[in-house]
Amino acid sequence: MHPIAIERTIAYGDVKVVVASDPDERIFIGVGLGQGQRGNLVFIQVDPDTTFQLENGEVDLFTVIRHRGTGLVFEAPRMALAPQPSHA
Repeated sequence: MHPIAIERTIAYGDVKVVVASDPDERIFIGVGLGQGQRGNLVFIQVDPDTTFQLENGEVDLFTVIRHRGTGLVFEAPRMALAPQPSHA
């Protein structure tokens, strides 16, 4: 299992999109698979510039999925995700 922590959500219409990282500080964009897949997310490893561009609307999600991946791609059930760190 690949531990990953969701850091924040990106507003992207009806699609659930999140920014996440793993213990090796790699960055991932997570995309919700929809209701039929029990809320699972597919994670695509990306570089920091791609994350910034997606969050600012400079690149669309489909371009990220098709052309901007930099390594790992995997599916994770929502219940398997690591809890977010507390900022208290």
